[in-house]
Amino acid sequence: MKAAIITTAIAAAASAASANAAIRYAVHTYRHEGSAQGHCPDDEIVYGRTKTRSYVTQSNPSFGHLERGQYFCKKEADKERWRAAAPD
Repeated sequence: MKAAIITTAIAAAASAASANAAIRYAVHTYRHEGSAQGHCPDDEIVYGRTKTRSYVTQSNPSFGHLERGQYFCKKEADKERWRAAAPD
């Protein structure tokens, strides 16, 4: 009986951890600018790195040129509290 309760508790904790991970990464990232624009046609597309949770706008010379960069929607990034990099 105790083993079943412990197993259930572990499974519940794992499910909660998975749900939290899904919520944390609610920013959809894309390898190509056009794909991101298709996801959010009425939003500004920005470019950044998921590791640092920062981005640059199209006016920044680094746009599209960051190592391991991804394209995504600015509103999604702002909602998840990503930060805009300082303009160059």
